[in-house]
Amino acid sequence: MHGYNQGFPTAEELVKNFKPDVFMFQEHWLTPANLCLFQKRFIDYFAFGSSAMSSSVASGMCMAGHLAALTLISNNSHKYRETIYSDERFVIVKIGQHLFVNVYFPCSGTVERLVVYENVLSDIAGWCDRYRD
Repeated sequence: MHGYNQGFPTAEELVKNFKPDVFMFQEHWLTPANLCLFQKRFIDYFAFGSSAMSSSVASGMCMAGHLAALTLISNNSHKYRETIYSDERFVIVKIGQHLFVNVYFPCSGTVERLVVYENVLSDIAGWCDRYRD
């Protein structure tokens, strides 16, 4: 999205025209208090995700470099949906017998980027092992 306000018009148009069952966002840059904007704007969807800005807000610093992943799931599939996990780098949702993993990896300028990659992929592999069905 490169920020919620910048990406919202395109996201709204895609939802309106294609009505996807699952829509995955990265780089929304919203603080925890503003994550409700997804739920308010996309009323036919359940929003599941988190803000990576929690630690920055707590320390009094808000930096656009703190990113996160958020997944919208159509309300039509609510009886088949199970929210599994969410943190600042990835969100996992189970719909029916399928796991949907929405991941945001750090860019090339991130300190210890490869360590972050390894940790995120290891965490995701652990969740996939728990939900082999």
